[in-house]
Order: sequence, then C-alpha cells, then structure tokens
Amino acid sequence: ALVFLSGCLVVDSNRGPSSVVVQDTLPYMVSPQVQCYWDPYYGDYIWDFNVWSENTSQVWVDVYDDWGFVESFPLFREDGQFWSSWWLEYETSLWCGDYYSFDFIAVDRWGNSEIVTRTY
Repeated sequence: ALVFLSGCLVVDSNRGPSSVVVQDTLPYMVSPQVQCYWDPYYGDYIWDFNVWSENTSQVWVDVYDDWGFVESFPLFREDGQFWSSWWLEYETSLWCGDYYSFDFIAVDRWGNSEIVTRTY
C-alpha cells in the first residue's frame, strides 16, 4: 500500500493491474456535537449526537468517563453527509450533567478512520 500526502490510497493485491483499488479521499468529520436536554414529551433527558462526515460508511460514538469505557452509540445517515442519533437517557448508562469524553469515529468501506473527541 502506498499513501500519498494528497490523501490518495492505492492498494495492490499482487493480482495485476485489474485488482488495483484507488481511493481519492479518507473519511473526515466536521462539527461533531453532543447535547443533553430535557424533553417534556418523553419526560426524560435526551442525548443527541450528530456530525457531518464525508467518505464514510459508518459512524459511531464511544463514551468514556474517568473510570473508562461507558457505552457506544451508532449514528445513522440522515441525509447525504449528515449522521445523527438520539437516545432517551433511561436507555443509556449516561447521566446528564456528568462529565464524559465522546470519541466520534468515522470509518470508510476500506477500514480507514478518523476519530474526533468532544467533552461534555
């Protein structure tokens, strides 16, 4: 595999020219956001995760506190490059108001990834 500074990745599986895969760009994320707010309709807090991500086939958020891993949440493609999901607090191991570190992870179909961390 040869990686250029331009973000182009060429993979050769040693089967000849017909087996070369060219990827022009790697996955990247813009403006990952975490929110926790009270929702009177559900009578519970809602944890809301969203991000704009290009060249991505999967996005999820891994949550950590001072003692380690807490939980992982998948995000779903809403429209084009926008990924999001929201969860009622009672469905999670999170408590609104506690301190957490959130790793947003975007992965492309070749396994390349980008991780962006936010705190809340």
